[in-house]
Amino acid sequence: MNSRKLRLGVTLAETLIGLLLISIIGLALQKLTSSALRTSAISEARGTLRQNAQIALRQIERDIASSRVKVENPDAPPKDRKYVHTIETPGGNTPISMEIPAETSDDDTRLFDVDTEEDGKDYIKVTYTIANGVLLRNDTKATTRVASHIKAIIPGDYANDSGIETTYDGKVTVRLTAAMVPDGVPDEIEHVEEAIIAIRQLQIKNLAGDESNKNRNWQQRLKDF
Repeated sequence: MNSRKLRLGVTLAETLIGLLLISIIGLALQKLTSSALRTSAISEARGTLRQNAQIALRQIERDIASSRVKVENPDAPPKDRKYVHTIETPGGNTPISMEIPAETSDDDTRLFDVDTEEDGKDYIKVTYTIANGVLLRNDTKATTRVASHIKAIIPGDYANDSGIETTYDGKVTVRLTAAMVPDGVPDEIEHVEEAIIAIRQLQIKNLAGDESNKNRNWQQRLKDF
């Protein structure tokens, strides 16, 4: 009788210990699974952010590269002329805008048009806006969805209070931030892409031919750099 009671007591103790071990192992597996799922969600989110940021930046780069260049003082002699871009940074939900040719067949004849009338005949205003993380490209023809999860677009190293400043050789830096909160992750994660973009017609006017070698504004930019 005593032997039977002893055997039952040992069996009950073993059962309790087994249940305790199973609980510990279950909790450990749950933590490992949760950690693995969180890591997977973050990795997938980073891939999504990278893809969207690159898509958005490529579109912005195309517009900036072909954007309009104006002569600030068209009546001045060639050596005193100052060529300026049309890129603006309005701020808020409208981080950047610019003028681009309405058509692409005759860029060379229109990009240096010094007509002061803003009739929109040859150029269109392109404005980028961010609405609930969606980057939209707006022009006179349509509004296009460019990419999702876009948090900010800001000028880079060459920015000042008056907008985007170009380098001496006609380039601007644009930094784009994409962000999202993955499922099961408490904090927002970000991905940053940056591009140094050459304004093609500004480079041509600044770098090509005898006119740039004699241009005082151009020579001063070289000296300041």
